[in-house]
Amino acid sequence: RNVRIGREIHQKLFPFLVSCGVSRMVWAYEPLEGRNANLYLNRSGGEVFSYHSDFYLDVDKMSSGMPADRFLVSSDLNSERTRSALSEGQKVPSFEEALARYPLATASCFPDCPGVLVRIPGELQDLKRYDPAAALAFRIETRRIFSEYINNRQYRSRALVTGIMDGERVNWYLLEKDGWSH
Repeated sequence: RNVRIGREIHQKLFPFLVSCGVSRMVWAYEPLEGRNANLYLNRSGGEVFSYHSDFYLDVDKMSSGMPADRFLVSSDLNSERTRSALSEGQKVPSFEEALARYPLATASCFPDCPGVLVRIPGELQDLKRYDPAAALAFRIETRRIFSEYINNRQYRSRALVTGIMDGERVNWYLLEKDGWSH
């Protein structure tokens, strides 16, 4: 953790895959893990394109009693966006800019606009350890939001915005609708 191994793996793996003729890589990850979202979206140029509830039938210890939902994320290995993200990281709006520009989507409020923010835990593993009920509440809340925006409305996420609120790290996915003029 925090030693950039994931990023180094991607920096070596992506060019290797391109040299083998692979142009797109797709994988699954836990949507509530901000560290993974940062790596896959902000540092590797990925794009979330699908959300799956109960992705795995056999839940491992890491899921800690929560449903094992997953995002499917894709990286176009030949795109400038991916190459740029791998080398210098993707430019994402600051926490303050994002909160000023985009409305918040919640399980009871689904704004119809070009982009929305969806909050996830600052540190999922810590939250599961110290407040499993709150972690499960995040799962239930975000499940409705991600299903609606990503699966039903075809929004995509290409960025995770992070910041500090009330002394704690918070993470927000930026979900955007392709085709809207920003």
